Amino acid sequence: MSTLVASRAALAAMTARALRAGVAAVDTEFVWTRTYYPILGIIQVALGEGEVYLVDALAVEDRAPLAELLSSPDVVKVLHDATSDLVILNRFCGAMPRSVFDVRVAAGFCGLTATLSLGRLLQSLLGLEVPKTEARSDWLARPLSPSQVAYAIDDVRYMPQAYGTLLGRLCENGNRDWAMEEMRTYEDPALVEVDPPEQAYRNVKGMGRLNPEQATRLRELAAWRD
Repeated sequence: MSTLVASRAALAAMTARALRAGVAAVDTEFVWTRTYYPILGIIQVALGEGEVYLVDALAVEDRAPLAELLSSPDVVKVLHDATSDLVILNRFCGAMPRSVFDVRVAAGFCGLTATLSLGRLLQSLLGLEVPKTEARSDWLARPLSPSQVAYAIDDVRYMPQAYGTLLGRLCENGNRDWAMEEMRTYEDPALVEVDPPEQAYRNVKGMGRLNPEQATRLRELAAWRD
């Protein structure tokens, strides 16, 4: 079952259920083709295989309930390769993440390759095949197509189960504390901090080869772009 969340009331109700559940898988779908920053279209939240919420980021104006969920230390947020999602979510609702469990990182502490895609990870852990048919879809189009909805649901519906399996393995092999220490890096404010525009030029590849005049021009251009 999935529920489309397009109002503050629905978002608050979802957050209340997540706070009671204690575990929420989170993913994002966005478009990043003709803009400097990605435009968030959908936020998927799964509290279990049969309880998935699709938050319409284009419709929800009051984002405080989502910020409450992401910043709550009492709810484990399960993500795959969490950094990019957390940066996008912080830009969307201003929340600093707490209690993040990255299944990709956990896999590395369980003897699996730490670079596994979500599809391959779910196949290795649970024997599931999750198609990636809508990976390049237009997530800003409304209404969402049935195939988009199915894809968005599949991206998170099995994540709570993967979390439970990985956590069990971490406890069995004695790596739980090491893995959780690694994941606490997601709570570092530096993860979501944006450099001031006047420092943006430092991230331009090849800037170290410029002479002083060229570097000055690059600094001004990069600041203007930001």
